[in-house]
Amino acid sequence: MSSKLIKQAIQQVSALDEIASSKNDGVKTKQKKKTATHTSVNVERGSLLESSVESILLFDNAFSNRSSSANTSLNQRQKVIGKKKSKKVQEPLGNSRSSSSIYARKAHVPTFNKKRHMSQKKIKDLKELARMLKRDKK
Repeated sequence: MSSKLIKQAIQQVSALDEIASSKNDGVKTKQKKKTATHTSVNVERGSLLESSVESILLFDNAFSNRSSSANTSLNQRQKVIGKKKSKKVQEPLGNSRSSSSIYARKAHVPTFNKKRHMSQKKIKDLKELARMLKRDKK
């Protein structure tokens, strides 16, 4: 509960007390004697009201702290679940019907590049030729 709600609750209680006191004004004397004891109840009611407001504030703080910690733990759980799901997608089971759909959804990744292979082969051949020429010079 916020402080606005608590203030509204206090105003409503005070309004009810005013209504109750206005009804007691037109009552017989016997009932007026009862109102004398009622003032002590009003004092107790005030202390009860203060204690109830304090308890409401205490619960409000406790619930707000719990909800924030619950939100963080929920976010952590969702991250873990997301990581588990992504791992499942990356590891196909084999050559089964269900795994073939996983392969179909993946983007094509080239495994062999002819141009790169040719350039590496030329470099390798040139290094080998240079090594042979070194041996021949000795």
